[in-house]
Amino acid sequence: MRKMLLGLLALWAAASGGTAAFAAEAVLELREGTREAAPAMELFRDAGGERSLADVQAAYEAGQFVPARRDVPNDGYGAPVHWARIEVRNATQTRDWLLSVAYPPLDRLQLYVVDASGRVVGYSETGDALPFAARAVPNRNYVFPVALPVGEHTTLYLRAETEGALALPVTLATPERFVGKEQTAVLLLGGYYGIMLIMIIYNSVLALSMRSKAYLYYVYINLSTLFLYLTLNGTAYQYVWPDAVWWNNRAIVFFICLSHVAALLFTRNILQLKQEHPRLYRAFSALIGVEALNIGVLAFDYPAGLQFSIYSIVAIQLVMIAACLFGWRRGSRTAKFFLLGWGVFMVGAMLSSLSDAGWLPMSWWTTYASQAGSAFQAVVLSWGLADHIQRICKEKERAVAQMKESRRLADTDELTGLNNRRCVNQAFETATRGRPGRAVSFMMIDVDHFKRVNDTYGHEAGDYVLREIGQLMLDGFPRTDVLGRFGGEEFMVLMPDTTIEGARVAADRLIGAVRERAFVLPKGQTLYCTVSIGVAQWKGGDETFLQLVRRADEALYEAKREGRNRVSVAGKAG
Repeated sequence: MRKMLLGLLALWAAASGGTAAFAAEAVLELREGTREAAPAMELFRDAGGERSLADVQAAYEAGQFVPARRDVPNDGYGAPVHWARIEVRNATQTRDWLLSVAYPPLDRLQLYVVDASGRVVGYSETGDALPFAARAVPNRNYVFPVALPVGEHTTLYLRAETEGALALPVTLATPERFVGKEQTAVLLLGGYYGIMLIMIIYNSVLALSMRSKAYLYYVYINLSTLFLYLTLNGTAYQYVWPDAVWWNNRAIVFFICLSHVAALLFTRNILQLKQEHPRLYRAFSALIGVEALNIGVLAFDYPAGLQFSIYSIVAIQLVMIAACLFGWRRGSRTAKFFLLGWGVFMVGAMLSSLSDAGWLPMSWWTTYASQAGSAFQAVVLSWGLADHIQRICKEKERAVAQMKESRRLADTDELTGLNNRRCVNQAFETATRGRPGRAVSFMMIDVDHFKRVNDTYGHEAGDYVLREIGQLMLDGFPRTDVLGRFGGEEFMVLMPDTTIEGARVAADRLIGAVRERAFVLPKGQTLYCTVSIGVAQWKGGDETFLQLVRRADEALYEAKREGRNRVSVAGKAG
């Protein structure tokens, strides 16, 4: 911020230095190329706005005109009608010249061409108070064809009237030089419009695909800003609404209000002010209401809407900075991006506004400072928004991972890593729902004489044996089977698409694997174990999981009664 202020002071000093170095000329000597008219321009303020050309000529003879003191005469907002007098001498062999006024917001311009004898030899009128088709030269700025006799003096009187800021950046150029200069301006403006359109289209796709309000508000900012500068530069009047005089006169302030609303909505959303800072949220909501009210005022009273908009800018800048600083203090990375983008745009907008108001000299840099700042803001906010969305996605991914982990822990036996009873029950419901004829088998497994293991070798050894048997089960059954620990030394297996015969074979295989396994205990002892298994097949229909477990459990106890280390099928001896 300190560097930003120092830069602003440097620009101010440079502008002041430029004003001090301004050199007036009595007659504007035209040579090949382009000449700024200000050195030979003299100004007269027509407070009532009713003076005729003859009245103004009399005022000049009475010494009431004053020399222009800047490269671009600028009387700011609320200025009365101005008359500019420029005496020129055409020292070239070119008779046809173009006089341009590069300030599209002017309402009405009238040009009188007076020859050396004092006779009016030409008159033209233009301005945004007239349809675009009324312009002699179709250009976003105001361009007057002027015939200047070679080697002679000609006096130009330019009457300017507007409800907004009044500035007169007047130049005289040959048609060839004018076209070359205009091509450069069109290229630069086209580059700006291209940047904004790319941002709008790209982020519109993201807004729709992600259903993100933040991206939607960002597109809203860029769209309203693009139309603001299309209007301010005169491009919209030339190509979009060339006959809408009433609308074009109000469009600049309208889009200023819309861009403010968009920026307030975006900031309020992305900095989560409703949750983080309710007072600032209410201030933002109030300013959105103020801008909406100003749009209504604008429809009936343009000068009042313009003044209202100028005052509201100050309040909006203050709350924007307050919100960004608040977010920064709370460690929000998004606020840092926003403060950078908005800060640069704010400085550019301030330079342009001070220039329009007549407090700073008007130049190419001050005229387009806010536009350059808005392009910078669009890019930086896009980075900040992408960073914000990326962090939200990562937080969601972490939340989903935590949820999955919590669910896994809720469904998993902590000791063996197998599923618990609740999870196997859910798997049974899923496997049998709507499929009454499906072959689903279930086995209950019990470690024989497990109490002796705990009593002889300790619970640590017992836990080790249970974990190893669980691993044998994981290694021996296909992934389609659901393996679980029922509790204590009892295990279970749910086997979808498996008949009772297939389950019997799998059970015999597990019994053999356990019987042959030498369990080397943590303290070095070697232990051999056996298991008994009861197998049952789901009857279909209304048989529940609990009923199926009960039948498999009965078969398990049948296997134990028959001597353990064997399989028993429900309803049969194994």
